[in-house]
Amino acid sequence: MAAPSPELLAQATEVAARIAVMGRDLFRGIWLTDWRKLRFVYDTTASQQCDNNCTKCRVYKLRNKLWQLQLELELPFITSLREWTNKIDKDRYGPERFLSCKTAGRQAQCFSACMLCDPLYANPNKLREEIELVRDLRVVYETGSSASLQLVQRHIVKTVSAGADWARRQHLPAILKDLGWNGKIFE
Repeated sequence: MAAPSPELLAQATEVAARIAVMGRDLFRGIWLTDWRKLRFVYDTTASQQCDNNCTKCRVYKLRNKLWQLQLELELPFITSLREWTNKIDKDRYGPERFLSCKTAGRQAQCFSACMLCDPLYANPNKLREEIELVRDLRVVYETGSSASLQLVQRHIVKTVSAGADWARRQHLPAILKDLGWNGKIFE
């Protein structure tokens, strides 16, 4: 895994600004993640209050515009809403119908649940890959009401460190140090 290049981040920031204009005051933040494919995650008040009645949701009403934008610009990341394809994921990571509709807090819960609950992440190489995704998470659009990137990353690392079983916990200090974690932020 590699951190997003400056060119990719610039493109994502430009596209996120266009999407924010389409949604007017809807978005608190737009995050770029490579968790389940390189894509945007939309932090909105609508996702905070999600009851899966998508036809009433302002993000859902933008879905065709998001898809058209992705096709028009031939983007290397997904802007459109992505449905859960794996029932285990859906059951584990929250009630939202779409993978792309997550508050910053819910996004942190997804990363933490993945590393703590999925037996795959007892493997130190897989655990490292997941923590790299946390390190490489980026905010490409934000308002004052969006959670800070460092706060979300710190929450994930602390939650996983506190809740990890021995198979995971024994590898965490070396993995975190190797990835630039200084106890507060990724450097």
